Amino acid sequence: MSALARLLRPLHWSKNAVVLAPALFAGLFADAEALTRALAATGVFCLLASAIYAFNDAHDARWDRLHPAKRSRPVAAGLISPTLALALAVGLAAAGLLGARALDVSTRAADADHIHVFTGCALYLGLNVAYTLVLKRVPFVDLVCLAAGLVLRALVGAAVLSLVPSFWLVVCCFCLALFLAAGKRRLEVSKLGVDGALAARPLLAGYSRSVLDSVLVATAIATSASYVTYTLSPITAAKMGGRGLIVTTPFVLFAVARYARLVLDERGHDPVALLIGDRAILAAGLLWTATAAAVVYGPW
Repeated sequence: MSALARLLRPLHWSKNAVVLAPALFAGLFADAEALTRALAATGVFCLLASAIYAFNDAHDARWDRLHPAKRSRPVAAGLISPTLALALAVGLAAAGLLGARALDVSTRAADADHIHVFTGCALYLGLNVAYTLVLKRVPFVDLVCLAAGLVLRALVGAAVLSLVPSFWLVVCCFCLALFLAAGKRRLEVSKLGVDGALAARPLLAGYSRSVLDSVLVATAIATSASYVTYTLSPITAAKMGGRGLIVTTPFVLFAVARYARLVLDERGHDPVALLIGDRAILAAGLLWTATAAAVVYGPW
């Protein structure tokens, strides 16, 4: 059971919190029906994400055995057979797509101006399968694929509530995902070294520390700028009844700068563990959530 839990990586389900962002900013957290639908869509993405993790581990086992951190993954370590991992991947993917279809059937405005839940989930699944098979071996394309996965989460979070997502919110999600992905690659290069990188992750031969440092800084600036633009955009101001959301920007700027600093200091292997495990970033995230909720749902 422990090996199965590690295969499904529930810690990484935290990425799916992005699905809830449209509900939060649309002021629908107080609507029980809307919140239930948003949580259901989040659950669907948890199933799909675990399906991808199982498929990836089965496919990449031979390379993972050469990686100092990934060699302890259940398939690479011989705790779970590739056949079982693939069977779990297929079952979880099927369950996720069936859940997405059920959410589409119950959507109040099926002809709304957005992608359908099933379409978004199928695109996410197809993109990640292509990423595992081919695209993860192409430098910089792999970063775009990781970023697109986060954007699809946000789009599905809007679709399940029949909302049209803000352009700048989508841009911010994309920039944030590129930023986190660049940090992940930077940590891999620093921890593996040149020889280890070539053996365990041939992709990393296409990167260098200096290039990834530049990408990290550029995406940090883009993430911060796009979020500030989102808070000040006329559409956001109209929805919020003002530009009060700008008060949340210090927490975003701090968290972005803190993550970049931790990556450049070469701490840890996994960005998700780094984000969740760092008390300063966690505190900034909680303060951002509380402040954003106060602005969206407060009486002012």
